[in-house]
Amino acid sequence: MCALIRTGSVVVTEISGKVGGQSYSRNGGGAYVRNISKPLNGQTSSQVAVRGSIATLSRQWAALTLAQQSAWRTFGSNQIKTNRIGHKSPQSGFNAYIEFNQVLANAGVAAIAVPPSTVSINALTALSITAVHAGATTITYAATPVPANQALLIQTTGNLSAGKLFVKNRFRSIHYAAAAAASPYVATTAQNAKWGAPTLGSQIFVRAFMIDIVGGYKSLPLIASAIVS
Repeated sequence: MCALIRTGSVVVTEISGKVGGQSYSRNGGGAYVRNISKPLNGQTSSQVAVRGSIATLSRQWAALTLAQQSAWRTFGSNQIKTNRIGHKSPQSGFNAYIEFNQVLANAGVAAIAVPPSTVSINALTALSITAVHAGATTITYAATPVPANQALLIQTTGNLSAGKLFVKNRFRSIHYAAAAAASPYVATTAQNAKWGAPTLGSQIFVRAFMIDIVGGYKSLPLIASAIVS
């Protein structure tokens, strides 16, 4: 992996990524650099499933007609993405196809061969979680029920320290609520199966998105947390 570097008139103003044996990034305290330790090749069931899904979608991309691939390239050129150092650039057609169809695959919906039309998603307006160490984990959301042609993706973290704030890379999916599913969602079984039982005094976060199951669009997420009682 190469580092992303932003330069000013005469000096480097931002750098993110890997160079040689070091990794450059930033957090709430500012920029930092650390030595790289080679990660293990993760083989959890979820990691294997994601890799398999991307491999399947890659083969499906190759099987599209030239006209279909061209339509995705045009679509991707209008999907402006911002990388981790703030640089904006359009998506390739391939990346747009993979991104939108991965969302659909995760929701159990078949891949689409042509790009979706722009849609209006009913974004969440409220999200909360309660967790009891010897009882239920309950997630409440609004609006409710989930609208037609949409699904609610719910992701959580495991037991974290009460002072933990940076949790962006800790979320894992535990549930898709289909259209007409009403709040609250009792997440006890899914949460405990994924992370183990809640620990008294620990902190658990929840993140949720609305998903358009026709075209693969996702709303902006809401995030909430609770201390396990």
